[in-house]
This record gives sequence, structure tokens and C-alpha cells, in this order.
Amino acid sequence: MEHIVFKNDGPHIVGTSYWTSTYAATGKLFLSWNAGAARLLVPQSCESWLTEMRTAQYVIVSVGYWYEANKKDAFEKIPCREKWAL
Repeated sequence: MEHIVFKNDGPHIVGTSYWTSTYAATGKLFLSWNAGAARLLVPQSCESWLTEMRTAQYVIVSVGYWYEANKKDAFEKIPCREKWAL
């Protein structure tokens, strides 16, 4: 497994090895957390998705077991354009 390295300034990324990683090269997005902020790294091959992503008002992140991939931990993000009453 490849390790991604981050250099942070609070919630801001000031350096990362992600952009030269196999994750970025194969079009995988990467979600990083630091100082209470989630930072979604989007590789160049997926930049066309940003226009639609920017229309979301909220993103719901859930954590749990990913049965289809037999993975212990997985994240699911759900972009929302409307406020949901819970």
C-alpha cells in the first residue's frame, strides 16, 4: 500500500505526495482530514467533475464496512443540493 504524505498549515495543505502517487495517476480521489477540515483531492483526470461538485451545498460523509469490497473501513460521500431535516 502506498503512503500519502501531507504537510499541513492547520486545515490547509501546503504540500503532499498525492499528486505524484499512483492514486492520482489512476483517477482516485483522496479525502484527507486535518484540523477539523476535510480536504478532497481531485486528480487532473477528474477535474471535469468539479463544476457539478461546486453546486452542492452540503456533503454527508458516512463511515462503515464496505461489504462489496470486503473492506473493514470505507467512506461514502453524498453531495446534497438541498437542506435535509433530520
